[in-house]
Amino acid sequence: MSGSLAPRIDLRRIQLILIELLAVTLPFSFELGITNTSRIFFPTEPLMIVLVVIVLAGLLLERGSQSGLFTWHSAIVLPFAAALILGTLFSTLIWVSIKFTAVNLLYLFVFFLVIRLHLVSRPELFRRLVLLYTAGFLLIGILALYRYSLYDWNPVVVKVLFQPFYKDHTLFGATGALLAAFWLSYPGRGRYLTPLLLQRGLGVVLAGAVFLSYSRAAILSLGVFALFRLLFALRARLWQLGIITAVVLIYLFINRDMVAEKINTNRHDSGNRQSDLVDHTLSAANINTDVSNRERLNRWTAGLSMFKSRPGTGFGPGTFQFAYIPFQKPRYMTRLSVTDPLHIPENSGGTAHSEYILSLSETGIPGILAWLALVGALVAMAFRTASVGSAQELVTTGFAAVSTYLFHGFFNNFLNTDKFAFLFWGVIAWMTVNAIKSRKHEIRTL
Repeated sequence: MSGSLAPRIDLRRIQLILIELLAVTLPFSFELGITNTSRIFFPTEPLMIVLVVIVLAGLLLERGSQSGLFTWHSAIVLPFAAALILGTLFSTLIWVSIKFTAVNLLYLFVFFLVIRLHLVSRPELFRRLVLLYTAGFLLIGILALYRYSLYDWNPVVVKVLFQPFYKDHTLFGATGALLAAFWLSYPGRGRYLTPLLLQRGLGVVLAGAVFLSYSRAAILSLGVFALFRLLFALRARLWQLGIITAVVLIYLFINRDMVAEKINTNRHDSGNRQSDLVDHTLSAANINTDVSNRERLNRWTAGLSMFKSRPGTGFGPGTFQFAYIPFQKPRYMTRLSVTDPLHIPENSGGTAHSEYILSLSETGIPGILAWLALVGALVAMAFRTASVGSAQELVTTGFAAVSTYLFHGFFNNFLNTDKFAFLFWGVIAWMTVNAIKSRKHEIRTL
């Protein structure tokens, strides 16, 4: 058959199919061992690699169709990517950092750049992607609820209810909080059994899933979400947010002795089998007897010591779990503390338990500046205008969702997990597309 009569392959359509397939399969991805030391998330990471190949083929064969892939609007994630690359160049464990950076750049490319490219021409796509993801997430929640009933609703087993898909109950909780915030905020119109009412109902169910997870940080992050929704409803400006933040910090500083006393007298323990959900949540401030909190304190102090040791470059992306062990201080160590990365105590593991501390320890000053620049850009994007149009409503919806993790990130780190990276970077891509539309609308109305 002649070249002119041969059917043309629609690479953009294939990309769209793969993106939707990712949204369906991400909740069900699991770690698959390739070698004794290497694991991948299956089937999602192989799907992402195929998608990258197709996108690159589109750049070579159909340059016009991929022209929006790299634009100046993508600069919001460049500092984050640059910090990873710079940290890898000076890594103390070069092959660990190369692998870690490659995976995270893959997430940035697929979940931010590629999704953003398709959102420009298909603005309704992201809602569909989140809906597909939510369906899978709720199926896992229903399965966990059934497994929970088999153990007579004993909260001790919550940590393993969501495995193998969500390896930790805190990951499930963080995901549920972001999804709940999204559906509780997504704008809609109409009455009765309309998309708006269904979205709010879905948000309430997802908030229930957060409480099911018993993740204290996730539960508290819903309060952060509610605060930002209130500020958006009042059409607060960025300078007003700055004043509120300053007042809160000044109040805490003035009353630091009272705050310290309350923390020191807190005896709520997340490890107590008799504790209810309220006690479990209040235990977040117990740094004296709560083993989970004390182990976080151990990781944080070790991470800060790592930063002091190599402030300019850090120890390298992905190296914390190996490098922090000699930086632990005996007075902070617990029965969950790791002394050998190959022999981890039961219910322990993880890395810095903080995106902020992780950036400091692994990528140094460039890493924390990149992370703070990203947070600052998102805050500015959401609060840059007090007038709320349709596009601006979507921007504030995106920030309300992401705000749950900007808070949760003080206590856990999940951006190196495919199923959470999809939501985090995908929401930011969606925010940037709608922020541009909102800006264009403002210019036209001047």
